[in-house]
Amino acid sequence: MRRYLSADVFDGVSDYIITKPQLCGKIVTIVTSGHKIVGYPLRVRNERYHRYALMFNVGLVFNAGAETSAYEGVLRKLGNTLHTMETESSFLINTATKVSGRGECACTGTMFTALPPQSQLREYLPAIMDGLLSFGQVCLPIDDVHTLFLRIFKPMPPPALVAEHEVSSFVSLHAD
Repeated sequence: MRRYLSADVFDGVSDYIITKPQLCGKIVTIVTSGHKIVGYPLRVRNERYHRYALMFNVGLVFNAGAETSAYEGVLRKLGNTLHTMETESSFLINTATKVSGRGECACTGTMFTALPPQSQLREYLPAIMDGLLSFGQVCLPIDDVHTLFLRIFKPMPPPALVAEHEVSSFVSLHAD
């Protein structure tokens, strides 16, 4: 297992990782101790949870100087996908093996074995980060119904400045 944050660093920023409901659904960025932590906290409301809500945060840890804006859309999509799967099938909290079997990912042709949800998360989160860093995209079959497609869209550079004489203008001639 990879360790990105020491216990001391985590304790210092835990209020922003394990957030209050007011920050749910918003990108939260924290820079501390040489790290930049970008998270997307979410809350699933339902009576089946203790205190009627399940709160979780999907986040990535970068070097402090890294440009992370391209990853915000990935965090939103991953977080919203996990939120939907939890709402539909208790994907995050179910400890029983809900899915088992073998299959082939249609987008990559790679073989996979469907695992219990916690095993999938433990296995897939590092795979997601590695795929995004190496290829800028990732395709992961999660179960028989869900396949996760993520892609980083790098921001476009600002357009070059255009002088007034370089701009075309429409001229209309009227015969009056």
